[in-house]
Amino acid sequence: MKDTTLLTDPKNLKQSKTTSDLFLEDLIKSSKEDQVYKLASLFFTPEDIAFFVGLNPEEFKRRIKFSPEDSLVIAYRKGVMETEIKLRFDTHRYALSGSPEAINTMKDYLSKQKISEIE
Repeated sequence: MKDTTLLTDPKNLKQSKTTSDLFLEDLIKSSKEDQVYKLASLFFTPEDIAFFVGLNPEEFKRRIKFSPEDSLVIAYRKGVMETEIKLRFDTHRYALSGSPEAINTMKDYLSKQKISEIE
């Protein structure tokens, strides 16, 4: 008879880590600037990011509005922009392939750009 305790004993079962597990482990070990950058790139709110990194949410929002040179604000802006660039790139590609939704989204981006040029 075959001994199956190796297969059924929970101590012997190795749980393979998911990508999200590895991301979270890396996030926890990261500097505060890297944490802000990574969370912002996933579009977490400033309040959620502040909570995670141990800042006062209202203070962090004030820094975002009034302290553009602050290292955490720079990390926040870069994180948001990185993902937004990727999304716009993909939307642009889909628009050029004929996707009606992507075309409308790119038209909206174009309108906003033109408006900001004349303000």
